[in-house]
Amino acid sequence: MKLHKFDLLILWFREHLTISGYRPQTIKSYVHGISLFRRWVDEDTTLADCDDLTPQHLNTYILGLYERSLSPTTIHTKIAILKCFFTACYEKNKLYKNPSSSVVSPRIGRSLPRGVLTEDETEIAFQWLEKNTSFDRVPSFSDAVAIRDHLIWELLYSCGLRNSELCSLTMDSINYREGLVTVRNGKGGHDRIIPIGSHALDMALRYIQNARPLLAQSHSSYYLLLSRRGDKIGADALRRAVNRTLASADISKKIRVHDLRHTCATHMLNSGADIRFVQEHLGHKSLSSTQVYTHISINRLKQSHTNHHPRERWTDD
Repeated sequence: MKLHKFDLLILWFREHLTISGYRPQTIKSYVHGISLFRRWVDEDTTLADCDDLTPQHLNTYILGLYERSLSPTTIHTKIAILKCFFTACYEKNKLYKNPSSSVVSPRIGRSLPRGVLTEDETEIAFQWLEKNTSFDRVPSFSDAVAIRDHLIWELLYSCGLRNSELCSLTMDSINYREGLVTVRNGKGGHDRIIPIGSHALDMALRYIQNARPLLAQSHSSYYLLLSRRGDKIGADALRRAVNRTLASADISKKIRVHDLRHTCATHMLNSGADIRFVQEHLGHKSLSSTQVYTHISINRLKQSHTNHHPRERWTDD
């Protein structure tokens, strides 16, 4: 059967990624990328199976990606998936050769986050949340959802959490006495402990006391943030919570939930935070991942240089 070995290797690759600790969404993306390449081999070549693949075949496939006018970032990702697949197969003795060993990925620059809120926009959002969050002793169900949405904003902006990290917070993730949040199994499977601001901490307590019992209903979920059904909150609910607040506060800027993480980092750097602290706060493995935010605040940096550098303050005699 044509490409039978390729199909078996894709199944093996999925298991290999799982054992290696890759996240489910990453595994899905990698397997999808390899499956697309496998379909190209089937439709655009006469090869019997993957043992016959050469670097020239991969380069032809990559040339097709360029001809489709895909972005360098997308092409870089697709090549990285191919190299990961063939390198793993070769190193685990599934293939006699690695056809991706000489394939070169395009150089790409780090793109700047586009959905960062200004400090004024962020303040307007929180002013609206504070004005429209009811803390009655026995709130209604809609009040409970509003309190939860308020907490979502507080945690995203205070802690700079990724979407998955926020959804995965459990009832014991927050140390209320020390003012710390434990993020478990973050990107790369790493845990980290980060500070939580006083406003977010206060909102978390109010949410647990006043809102969460109504959302939990008869459920016994261990997760901190709950959906309207009483189970673990999901990405769609986070998106709706963020968009509701933006629309209600008359903020026209379109942002993703993840952009509040970008906003947190940018505002911290603008306010003078050490970049290595921000790196640890966000859970970036490399400092270069954090440095992208310094480009956003370059105008603030230039103004600070003008205002505070001694040479700029000296007047000519």
